[in-house]
Amino acid sequence: MTKQVPINMRVAADRVRLIDIAAAMEGVNRTAFITDAATARAEALILNGPDEAARIEKAQAFEDALDSYSLR
Repeated sequence: MTKQVPINMRVAADRVRLIDIAAAMEGVNRTAFITDAATARAEALILNGPDEAARIEKAQAFEDALDSYSLR
């Protein structure tokens, strides 16, 4: 296993709430959620360039919005 190192961040409270809700929906903790999201974005950027990374991110955000939408 790769050595783990701490990363400290300051994040606005409303963003933390959003991240916590999304993490709970995926059944993971905040650290896992942030790590997975940041890793996926970094991989997309490195492998495909900035334009492709932005397209992938927008497509994922759209899919996430569709997945979270519920008919009432």
